[in-house]
Amino acid sequence: MWPVASKACGCANRRAGALRGLPLIAAAVTLVGCSAMGIPWPKSTEPAAASQSALYLDAVRGLIGQGQYYAAIAHIQEDRRSYGDTPELRLLEADARRSLKQNKASEALYQSVLRGAFDSPLAGKARHGLGLLYAPVNLPAALKEFREAVKLKPTDADIRSDYGFALMQQRRLAEARVELSTARELAPDHIAARNNLLILLFAQGDDTAAQKLAARSGVDAALLARLKSQAQSFKVAKSPRWLVTTPIEVCHEPSHPPLPRPRTVVAAGCAGRRYPEAAR
Repeated sequence: MWPVASKACGCANRRAGALRGLPLIAAAVTLVGCSAMGIPWPKSTEPAAASQSALYLDAVRGLIGQGQYYAAIAHIQEDRRSYGDTPELRLLEADARRSLKQNKASEALYQSVLRGAFDSPLAGKARHGLGLLYAPVNLPAALKEFREAVKLKPTDADIRSDYGFALMQQRRLAEARVELSTARELAPDHIAARNNLLILLFAQGDDTAAQKLAARSGVDAALLARLKSQAQSFKVAKSPRWLVTTPIEVCHEPSHPPLPRPRTVVAAGCAGRRYPEAAR
């Protein structure tokens, strides 16, 4: 927890204006060290600047969490002007621009983070961001990024949950169950992981396990019914033996006219879907 002065002074430092609109704790800390209190300034301002920059990053994360993406980008730009560019700032800006559908700019920022820290936990967050960016348009590419993100941050429940849901999109339910169960155990209060796991259990036909999980988690009957309904689109249908999924060459006896070429049949529901509303 960041230290807070026991008394508030009557002046603010030069960053107070930039922090207007951020969480109250961020603005409060900027009041520490005012000359009106008679407190001497430290000989070196680098530790104080580093602490305030870290606090500022937390405030920007709060803005992103509240959906205030434009404000977050503005404060990122201010922080960059005052303290210089960092991988953390680029990662936060990439997240904000991804949420604003500024995909090219977001991708470039994520890639710049990877170039500077390709095997660090920070790179794991960048991989996760790329996975979320690619998921609506290129699921195989998203799965690759999620898989790499898990390697770099194996205890991150958000990454595990999103990776598990992406696997569900490809009907790889056994693999998805591992990821979602891991996310659920890492963060028992993770709503998306819980809901996605319930959908998966219903899709696998394991209604007993789903009912037990719902009872332990306090899921009401209405939500459980919606999740069970969504599970229908994730069930792996067993195709009848006569169902043709790829064109084949048909052999004919010379005495018979050629038979019509069988049509390609594509199983319904296999197109990529966006994350179900209830599952997010």
